[in-house]
Formats: sequence, C-alpha cells, structure tokens
Amino acid sequence: MKHPIVALTFLIASQATAEVFTYRVQKGETLSTILYDKLGCQPVYGKNGLIKKVVEMNPFLRQKTGNHVRAGDVLRLNCNCSHADQQFVKEVVTVKEVTPPSRQLSHAILKDHSIEYTYFKMVPHVFWFTVDANYHDQYRVSSLSTVTAASPGLSAEYGLGLGAGSTGELTFFTHIEATQLNFYSDPTITIERLHLIKKTISAGGTYGPFSLTLGFSDKIFLLAPDVTTVRIETAQVPEIKLGYNNTLWQKKNFSLSTGTQLKAFLPRKSGVVETNASLGAEAFVSVKLKNKGVRLFYLYEENRSNVSDTTFSGFGMGLSFETSFLEN
Repeated sequence: MKHPIVALTFLIASQATAEVFTYRVQKGETLSTILYDKLGCQPVYGKNGLIKKVVEMNPFLRQKTGNHVRAGDVLRLNCNCSHADQQFVKEVVTVKEVTPPSRQLSHAILKDHSIEYTYFKMVPHVFWFTVDANYHDQYRVSSLSTVTAASPGLSAEYGLGLGAGSTGELTFFTHIEATQLNFYSDPTITIERLHLIKKTISAGGTYGPFSLTLGFSDKIFLLAPDVTTVRIETAQVPEIKLGYNNTLWQKKNFSLSTGTQLKAFLPRKSGVVETNASLGAEAFVSVKLKNKGVRLFYLYEENRSNVSDTTFSGFGMGLSFETSFLEN
C-alpha cells in the first residue's frame, strides 16, 4: 500500500547501526498510529512496547506530555522493525546529512524560526502562610509571628513552544501571579494591614527539564510606627529563578511530576526600604490528567531589608488548566 510522501518528513542518520530518522507528527496522529499503521511495528504497547522506546528516545515527551504527541512535534524514531518497514521507509525518505545534536537547537531557533505551538496555563490556588518578622531601628525592636488565613490567588502563563527534536523541547513564556494575603488580627498588637496583595511578574524559558526566569516579585517586610502597632508592607524587587522539573511516572494521559526552584532576590530601594540580597525556594508536586491537574506547593523566602528581617513560608494547593494552540 502506497503512503503519501507529503505526510512524512524524515532525516536518516548516515552512520548508525540502526536507521534513525526524524518524523514530523501530522494532525490527528498518535504514537500508536504512527508506529503500527504507518510503519507496521509491533509490539506497540506493554513492557517491551515500542511506545516506551520512542519516549526514551524523545525526552521532551517524558518531560511535557508523557506519550501524547501534538501536530508539529518532531520525533526521533528507529525504523528497525521489519523488512516491510525498511522498504516502506526507503520509498518515502530523502537521505540527508544528519545535523549534529549540538547544532539542532540553534537551527530550530536561528534558521527555521518555527513555533510548534503556543499554550496558556492558569492555576487558581490557595496558600496558608507563616510570617516571622523582626523590626529594628536605633530606638526599638518589634516582632511579629503570625499565620495567615486562607490566602487565595491566581497565576497565569502564556508561552511559545519551539520543537528541538532529540535535544529537548524549548519554550519561552511570560508569567503573572497574584496572591491576597489575609492576616488574623492579634489582640496583643494592632496590625494595620490585614489584607494585601503579593504579586510576581516575570518572563523566562525552559530547555528540557531546566528553566530560567527573570522578573520582579514582592517581598514582605515589617514597619512599626509605635511599640503597639505593626504594618506589613511589600516591596517589589528583581528576582532570578533556576528550576528543574522531573516526571516521576506517566502512563498515557496521566502523569506525576515534581519540580523545584531556587530564587535569588537582588537589592533595591523602594521608598524608605532598602532591600538586601536574599534567597528563597519553591517546590511542587503535580498530578496531571490530560490538560488538567492538581498541584501542591511549598514556598520559603528570607526577606532582608534595612528596617526588618522576615521569614515567609507556606503550603498551598491549586488546580491547573492548560490549553495548547497548534500552529499550522
């Protein structure tokens, strides 16, 4: 049976024991239809199934979508299935010199400028924070230790995905997050602001499991107008995040993953507050089914300034919703 050449785009490795080539996924295709219907490979499923091997050869599947493929994805495949498969591949393949892995990514960005897809992700969440703050000046020292009530918030992210083949998937994104902190009133001391918004605006990118984010984030600090009154404020400072995401387990459209981010806050003057360099960390566990999921968070920050030192930490949970828009 003849297969239309227009449906496939292949590159064969010129010096390899088994023929390895790349294939651009077409609309409506799945891994099973590509392996079984187009190439006639078996077995597709199971412990020794070819889907598992394809995912191992294409790390971006494991990190982002499990074994789910999207139109425009570029897959590395091994056509060492059967004599009929080899003959079929020879009929539809154009042999070219393989681009070295170190150059594939730069070609994808600098030469093709191809956006494989765009996506939008939204995560409504709720946090419970602990705030330990110490105010200090030349006259007195004031302290505050409190736990917030449920603090709701929302984060939104819009990104562009560029196919990078076997070298890993590359994305660029912008991210906005806001959380309303709700503090309990303390009978022993007056807290002037029981509600305030903590927000982050950033942009960054991911390469395989790694991420880099640059932006501005609110830090929490304490002011003490007098010995019986404290005022909780925020100051927006430059922030750098380095992250790592890891898929622990995935099957079909279901996945379990974890991630961590190390944060560095840079010095900045905001009004009467001069913030110092400080560190923070975030961690999450995510359970995802198709484009929906549940995320559990932990956040920790050390906030230092000329007026107060504050430790800000908390647990939270959120529901994630993601929509992808394929580029034709």
